[in-house]
Amino acid sequence: MTKIHATGSAFSYGRSYLIRLVFNIPTGEADDNGTDAGAQAECISEKQLSTIVDFINEYGIDEPKFLEFLGVAIKKRNCVIDLSSKFGAQEKDVFPLLYAACSAGLNVRGVAFHVGSQCKTPDSYLPALRAVRRIFDRASSESFTFDTLDIGGGLPISYRSPLPGVSEFCDVLSQGLEKLFPENLRIIAEPGRSISGDAMTLVVRVIGRSLRKNIPWYYIDDGVYGAFSGRLFDKCDYRLIPERSGPLTPCVVAGPSCDATDIVSTDQMLPRLEIGDLLLVPGMGAYTSVSATSFNGFPPPQILVTSDQWDSEQ
Repeated sequence: MTKIHATGSAFSYGRSYLIRLVFNIPTGEADDNGTDAGAQAECISEKQLSTIVDFINEYGIDEPKFLEFLGVAIKKRNCVIDLSSKFGAQEKDVFPLLYAACSAGLNVRGVAFHVGSQCKTPDSYLPALRAVRRIFDRASSESFTFDTLDIGGGLPISYRSPLPGVSEFCDVLSQGLEKLFPENLRIIAEPGRSISGDAMTLVVRVIGRSLRKNIPWYYIDDGVYGAFSGRLFDKCDYRLIPERSGPLTPCVVAGPSCDATDIVSTDQMLPRLEIGDLLLVPGMGAYTSVSATSFNGFPPPQILVTSDQWDSEQ
Protein backbone atom coordinates (compact mmCIF):
# COMPACT_ATOMS: atom_id res chain seq x y z
CA MET A 1 0.00 0.00 0.00
CA THR A 2 2.92 2.32 0.67
CA LYS A 3 4.18 1.82 -2.89
CA ILE A 4 0.72 2.39 -4.34
CA HIS A 5 0.30 5.55 -2.28
CA ALA A 6 3.68 6.82 -3.50
CA THR A 7 2.37 6.75 -7.08
CA GLY A 8 -0.29 9.29 -6.14
CA SER A 9 -3.11 6.81 -5.53
CA ALA A 10 -5.51 7.26 -2.63
CA PHE A 11 -7.62 4.96 -0.49
CA SER A 12 -11.11 5.10 0.94
CA TYR A 13 -12.57 2.98 3.70
CA GLY A 14 -15.51 3.04 6.07
CA ARG A 15 -15.78 4.32 9.60
CA SER A 16 -18.18 3.09 12.24
CA TYR A 17 -20.18 6.30 12.33
CA LEU A 18 -23.10 5.97 9.95
CA ILE A 19 -23.20 9.57 8.76
CA ARG A 20 -19.52 9.43 7.88
CA LEU A 21 -19.83 6.00 6.28
CA VAL A 22 -22.72 7.01 4.05
CA PHE A 23 -21.94 10.64 3.28
CA ASN A 24 -18.14 10.78 3.65
CA ILE A 25 -18.09 13.74 6.02
CA PRO A 26 -14.38 14.35 6.73
CA THR A 27 -13.47 13.01 10.15
CA GLY A 28 -10.45 15.18 10.86
CA GLU A 29 -8.51 11.97 11.41
CA ALA A 30 -5.75 10.84 9.11
CA ASP A 31 -4.62 7.35 8.35
CA ASP A 32 -0.99 6.25 8.27
CA ASN A 33 -0.59 7.77 4.80
CA GLY A 34 -1.98 11.13 5.89
CA THR A 35 -5.19 10.57 3.94
CA ASP A 36 -8.42 11.71 5.56
CA ALA A 37 -10.57 8.74 6.57
CA GLY A 38 -14.01 8.20 5.13
CA ALA A 39 -16.01 6.52 2.42
CA GLN A 40 -18.15 8.03 -0.29
CA ALA A 41 -21.75 7.36 -1.14
CA GLU A 42 -22.15 6.62 -4.81
CA CYS A 43 -25.76 7.70 -4.98
CA ILE A 44 -28.31 9.34 -2.73
CA SER A 45 -32.01 9.91 -3.00
CA GLU A 46 -33.60 13.32 -3.31
CA LYS A 47 -35.04 12.95 0.19
CA GLN A 48 -31.58 12.51 1.68
CA LEU A 49 -30.33 15.82 0.33
CA SER A 50 -32.02 17.87 3.03
CA THR A 51 -30.48 15.62 5.68
CA ILE A 52 -27.03 16.13 4.20
CA VAL A 53 -27.44 19.91 3.96
CA ASP A 54 -28.59 20.06 7.59
CA PHE A 55 -25.54 18.06 8.60
CA ILE A 56 -23.23 20.35 6.63
CA ASN A 57 -24.74 23.46 8.18
CA GLU A 58 -24.57 22.02 11.68
CA TYR A 59 -20.88 21.14 11.41
CA GLY A 60 -19.84 24.16 9.36
CA ILE A 61 -18.45 22.26 6.40
CA ASP A 62 -17.98 24.76 3.57
CA GLU A 63 -16.80 22.52 0.74
CA PRO A 64 -18.06 18.99 1.19
CA LYS A 65 -16.22 16.43 -0.87
CA PHE A 66 -18.59 13.55 -0.28
CA LEU A 67 -20.89 14.48 -3.17
CA GLU A 68 -18.14 14.75 -5.72
CA PHE A 69 -19.57 11.91 -7.83
CA LEU A 70 -23.06 10.82 -8.68
CA GLY A 71 -23.11 7.04 -8.96
CA VAL A 72 -25.10 5.56 -11.82
CA ALA A 73 -26.41 2.00 -12.06
CA ILE A 74 -24.98 -0.14 -14.84
CA LYS A 75 -26.72 -3.13 -16.39
CA LYS A 76 -25.03 -6.36 -15.32
CA ARG A 77 -22.82 -7.91 -18.00
CA ASN A 78 -20.53 -10.86 -17.29
CA CYS A 79 -19.70 -10.05 -13.68
CA VAL A 80 -19.99 -12.22 -10.59
CA ILE A 81 -21.39 -9.61 -8.19
CA ASP A 82 -23.84 -7.02 -9.51
CA LEU A 83 -23.12 -3.91 -7.45
CA SER A 84 -25.71 -1.85 -9.33
CA SER A 85 -28.43 -4.00 -7.80
CA LYS A 86 -27.78 -2.09 -4.56
CA PHE A 87 -26.08 1.17 -5.56
CA GLY A 88 -26.40 3.78 -8.28
CA ALA A 89 -29.09 5.91 -9.85
CA GLN A 90 -30.99 4.76 -12.91
CA GLU A 91 -30.24 6.92 -15.93
CA LYS A 92 -33.73 8.46 -15.86
CA ASP A 93 -33.19 9.58 -12.25
CA VAL A 94 -29.79 11.20 -12.74
CA PHE A 95 -30.90 14.70 -13.69
CA PRO A 96 -33.68 15.09 -11.11
CA LEU A 97 -31.00 14.28 -8.53
CA LEU A 98 -28.51 16.67 -10.10
CA TYR A 99 -31.00 19.53 -10.08
CA ALA A 100 -31.98 18.74 -6.50
CA ALA A 101 -28.31 18.74 -5.51
CA CYS A 102 -27.74 22.04 -7.27
CA SER A 103 -30.76 23.59 -5.54
CA ALA A 104 -29.36 22.45 -2.23
CA GLY A 105 -26.06 24.18 -2.95
CA LEU A 106 -24.11 20.98 -3.51
CA ASN A 107 -21.47 20.53 -6.20
CA VAL A 108 -21.45 17.32 -8.23
CA ARG A 109 -18.09 17.11 -9.96
CA GLY A 110 -18.58 13.96 -11.99
CA VAL A 111 -20.07 10.52 -12.47
CA ALA A 112 -19.08 7.16 -10.99
CA PHE A 113 -20.02 3.68 -12.10
CA HIS A 114 -19.03 0.08 -11.40
CA VAL A 115 -19.49 -2.74 -13.91
CA GLY A 116 -19.60 -5.30 -11.10
CA SER A 117 -17.11 -7.29 -9.08
CA GLN A 118 -14.97 -9.93 -10.84
CA CYS A 119 -15.89 -8.74 -14.32
CA LYS A 120 -15.04 -11.47 -16.82
CA THR A 121 -14.87 -9.57 -20.12
CA PRO A 122 -13.13 -6.27 -20.91
CA ASP A 123 -15.86 -5.31 -23.39
CA SER A 124 -18.33 -5.07 -20.49
CA TYR A 125 -16.95 -1.59 -19.82
CA LEU A 126 -17.91 -0.21 -23.24
CA PRO A 127 -21.72 -0.07 -22.77
CA ALA A 128 -21.11 1.58 -19.39
CA LEU A 129 -18.86 4.21 -20.95
CA ARG A 130 -21.44 4.91 -23.67
CA ALA A 131 -24.20 5.33 -21.06
CA VAL A 132 -22.07 7.75 -19.07
CA ARG A 133 -21.20 9.65 -22.26
CA ARG A 134 -24.91 10.30 -22.77
CA ILE A 135 -25.10 11.70 -19.25
CA PHE A 136 -22.06 13.93 -19.84
CA ASP A 137 -23.52 15.26 -23.09
CA ARG A 138 -26.86 16.14 -21.54
CA ALA A 139 -25.15 17.62 -18.49
CA SER A 140 -23.11 19.90 -20.73
CA SER A 141 -26.22 21.03 -22.60
CA GLU A 142 -27.90 21.85 -19.29
CA SER A 143 -24.94 23.85 -17.90
CA PHE A 144 -23.56 21.22 -15.53
CA THR A 145 -19.77 21.03 -15.52
CA PHE A 146 -18.14 17.67 -14.88
CA ASP A 147 -14.39 17.27 -14.61
CA THR A 148 -14.11 13.74 -13.21
CA LEU A 149 -15.10 10.23 -14.24
CA ASP A 150 -14.77 7.33 -11.80
CA ILE A 151 -14.76 4.00 -13.69
CA GLY A 152 -14.84 1.94 -10.50
CA GLY A 153 -13.25 -1.45 -10.16
CA GLY A 154 -14.23 -4.91 -11.32
CA LEU A 155 -10.87 -6.07 -12.70
CA PRO A 156 -10.72 -9.82 -12.01
CA ILE A 157 -8.19 -12.45 -11.10
CA SER A 158 -8.21 -16.05 -12.32
CA TYR A 159 -9.33 -18.65 -9.82
CA ARG A 160 -10.04 -22.04 -11.42
CA SER A 161 -10.79 -20.66 -14.88
CA PRO A 162 -8.43 -18.32 -16.77
CA LEU A 163 -9.69 -14.77 -17.34
CA PRO A 164 -8.25 -11.82 -19.29
CA GLY A 165 -5.46 -10.02 -17.50
CA VAL A 166 -5.26 -6.42 -16.33
CA SER A 167 -3.44 -5.33 -19.49
CA GLU A 168 -6.28 -6.61 -21.68
CA PHE A 169 -8.83 -4.69 -19.61
CA CYS A 170 -6.67 -1.56 -19.69
CA ASP A 171 -6.34 -1.75 -23.48
CA VAL A 172 -10.12 -1.78 -23.92
CA LEU A 173 -10.62 0.94 -21.32
CA SER A 174 -7.94 3.18 -22.81
CA GLN A 175 -9.41 2.91 -26.29
CA GLY A 176 -12.96 3.48 -25.02
CA LEU A 177 -11.98 6.48 -22.92
CA GLU A 178 -9.94 8.03 -25.74
CA LYS A 179 -12.84 7.66 -28.17
CA LEU A 180 -15.73 8.67 -25.91
CA PHE A 181 -14.07 11.13 -23.52
CA PRO A 182 -11.48 13.12 -25.48
CA GLU A 183 -11.87 16.10 -23.16
CA ASN A 184 -9.40 16.68 -20.36
CA LEU A 185 -11.05 14.70 -17.57
CA ARG A 186 -9.66 13.33 -14.37
CA ILE A 187 -10.13 9.55 -14.63
CA ILE A 188 -10.28 7.59 -11.38
CA ALA A 189 -10.23 3.81 -11.10
CA GLU A 190 -10.77 1.70 -7.99
CA PRO A 191 -9.10 -1.68 -8.57
CA GLY A 192 -9.06 -3.92 -5.53
CA ARG A 193 -9.10 -7.65 -6.16
CA SER A 194 -6.75 -7.33 -9.15
CA ILE A 195 -4.12 -5.72 -6.89
CA SER A 196 -4.33 -7.88 -3.79
CA GLY A 197 -5.99 -11.11 -4.93
CA ASP A 198 -2.89 -12.98 -6.07
CA ALA A 199 -0.73 -11.62 -3.26
CA MET A 200 -1.76 -14.35 -0.82
CA THR A 201 -1.79 -18.15 -0.88
CA LEU A 202 -3.59 -20.09 1.83
CA VAL A 203 -2.09 -23.29 3.26
CA VAL A 204 -4.57 -25.72 4.85
CA ARG A 205 -4.13 -29.14 6.39
CA VAL A 206 -6.30 -32.23 6.15
CA ILE A 207 -7.55 -33.01 9.65
CA GLY A 208 -10.11 -35.71 8.91
CA ARG A 209 -11.43 -38.14 6.30
CA SER A 210 -14.59 -40.10 5.68
CA LEU A 211 -16.38 -42.01 2.95
CA ARG A 212 -19.94 -40.83 2.39
CA LYS A 213 -22.06 -42.52 -0.30
CA ASN A 214 -18.84 -43.90 -1.78
CA ILE A 215 -17.39 -40.38 -2.20
CA PRO A 216 -14.24 -39.40 -0.26
CA TRP A 217 -14.70 -36.44 2.06
CA TYR A 218 -11.70 -34.52 3.33
CA TYR A 219 -12.02 -32.16 6.29
CA ILE A 220 -9.52 -29.31 6.45
CA ASP A 221 -8.62 -26.85 9.19
CA ASP A 222 -10.24 -23.82 7.54
CA GLY A 223 -13.60 -23.30 5.89
CA VAL A 224 -16.30 -20.86 4.80
CA TYR A 225 -16.41 -19.27 8.25
CA GLY A 226 -12.70 -18.54 7.92
CA ALA A 227 -10.61 -17.52 4.93
CA PHE A 228 -12.95 -19.35 2.54
CA SER A 229 -15.69 -16.84 3.45
CA GLY A 230 -15.35 -15.53 -0.09
CA ARG A 231 -17.24 -18.61 -1.28
CA LEU A 232 -20.31 -17.35 0.56
CA PHE A 233 -20.02 -13.60 0.22
CA ASP A 234 -18.23 -13.20 -3.11
CA LYS A 235 -18.99 -16.48 -4.93
CA CYS A 236 -15.29 -17.27 -5.27
CA ASP A 237 -14.38 -20.72 -6.56
CA TYR A 238 -10.93 -21.39 -5.16
CA ARG A 239 -8.48 -23.85 -6.70
CA LEU A 240 -7.10 -26.52 -4.38
CA ILE A 241 -3.56 -27.72 -5.12
CA PRO A 242 -2.44 -30.89 -3.29
CA GLU A 243 1.14 -31.55 -2.32
CA ARG A 244 0.51 -35.27 -2.85
CA SER A 245 0.38 -36.80 -6.33
CA GLY A 246 -1.57 -39.82 -7.54
CA PRO A 247 -4.70 -40.83 -9.46
CA LEU A 248 -7.38 -38.13 -9.32
CA THR A 249 -10.89 -38.91 -8.09
CA PRO A 250 -14.04 -36.88 -7.33
CA CYS A 251 -14.26 -35.76 -3.71
CA VAL A 252 -15.74 -33.26 -1.29
CA VAL A 253 -13.57 -30.89 0.73
CA ALA A 254 -15.24 -29.50 3.83
CA GLY A 255 -14.36 -27.04 6.57
CA PRO A 256 -13.94 -27.95 10.23
CA SER A 257 -17.13 -26.47 11.72
CA CYS A 258 -20.31 -28.33 12.62
CA ASP A 259 -22.33 -26.39 10.02
CA ALA A 260 -23.40 -28.48 7.02
CA THR A 261 -22.96 -25.44 4.76
CA ASP A 262 -19.25 -25.37 5.56
CA ILE A 263 -18.27 -26.94 2.24
CA VAL A 264 -15.21 -25.68 0.38
CA SER A 265 -15.44 -27.77 -2.79
CA THR A 266 -17.65 -30.48 -4.31
CA ASP A 267 -16.36 -30.75 -7.88
CA GLN A 268 -12.56 -30.81 -7.79
CA MET A 269 -10.55 -33.91 -8.60
CA LEU A 270 -7.89 -34.71 -6.04
CA PRO A 271 -5.61 -37.67 -5.26
CA ARG A 272 -6.27 -39.80 -2.20
CA LEU A 273 -5.32 -37.55 0.70
CA GLU A 274 -4.05 -38.53 4.12
CA ILE A 275 -4.55 -36.80 7.42
CA GLY A 276 -1.81 -34.20 7.76
CA ASP A 277 -1.52 -33.53 4.03
CA LEU A 278 -1.33 -29.90 2.92
CA LEU A 279 -3.34 -28.11 0.25
CA LEU A 280 -2.31 -24.82 -1.33
CA VAL A 281 -5.02 -22.34 -2.28
CA PRO A 282 -3.86 -19.40 -4.47
CA GLY A 283 -5.79 -16.19 -5.04
CA MET A 284 -6.64 -15.64 -1.38
CA GLY A 285 -5.64 -11.99 -1.08
CA ALA A 286 -9.11 -10.45 -1.49
CA TYR A 287 -12.45 -11.06 0.24
CA THR A 288 -11.08 -13.78 2.51
CA SER A 289 -9.65 -13.02 5.95
CA VAL A 290 -11.45 -9.66 6.03
CA SER A 291 -14.77 -11.49 6.48
CA ALA A 292 -13.44 -14.45 8.46
CA THR A 293 -14.86 -15.29 11.89
CA SER A 294 -14.04 -17.55 14.82
CA PHE A 295 -17.28 -19.52 14.50
CA ASN A 296 -17.28 -22.80 16.44
CA GLY A 297 -14.03 -21.77 18.10
CA PHE A 298 -11.88 -22.04 14.97
CA PRO A 299 -9.80 -18.85 14.66
CA PRO A 300 -9.05 -17.28 11.27
CA PRO A 301 -5.73 -18.36 9.75
CA GLN A 302 -2.53 -16.61 10.72
CA ILE A 303 -1.11 -14.27 8.09
CA LEU A 304 2.60 -14.49 7.32
CA VAL A 305 4.33 -11.97 5.07
CA THR A 306 7.33 -13.04 3.01
CA SER A 307 9.27 -10.53 0.92
CA ASP A 308 12.80 -9.42 0.32
CA GLN A 309 11.86 -6.13 1.95
CA TRP A 310 10.39 -7.69 5.10
CA ASP A 311 12.05 -9.67 7.83
CA SER A 312 10.55 -12.97 8.96
CA GLU A 313 8.99 -11.53 12.11
CA GLN A 314 6.88 -9.09 10.07
